[in-house]
Amino acid sequence: LENLCDDENVDQPTLDQAVKALQDAYDHLEKPVYRENEDFDVVLETTTATLPEDIELVVTRLEEDAVKDLLPKQVENIYPLDISLYQNGVKIQPNGSVKVKIRIPDGMDRNRMMLYHIKDQAQEVIFEIVGDDVVFEASSFSPYVLVELRETQPVDPSKPVQPSKPANPN
Repeated sequence: LENLCDDENVDQPTLDQAVKALQDAYDHLEKPVYRENEDFDVVLETTTATLPEDIELVVTRLEEDAVKDLLPKQVENIYPLDISLYQNGVKIQPNGSVKVKIRIPDGMDRNRMMLYHIKDQAQEVIFEIVGDDVVFEASSFSPYVLVELRETQPVDPSKPVQPSKPANPN
């Protein structure tokens, strides 16, 4: 384009075509997409290769009873969130991986936390703790549940564990 602008013999249609080509190239560049839901301290970070720029992040707190039966029995302190993305009022899913941050709820023991993604069943999600946030990668959105595992009683190695039922002699 710079060379075209310096050329006194170039006509307007040629310049217009070059400008359009640059605009098209710019429009196809990956741009950052950042959405935050302040009500529940949830943040999404990705690019336009994964999500369109005009998405809306909607987060709602679910009733614990809606997910409790899908979770392992040793959980307590359940924090279920339905995380959804909308474009023009239509629920959508990303075309790849999205970085998600959820603020750790007050009172939740970060040493006993687990994260589950609820689809047909609870699927454990790998996450890391960065500051006061649980950070993970998500390729689909539906309910995510932060839980705290119950504390287990430490085993005293000096006391043998007795089986609750006698062994089958056969």
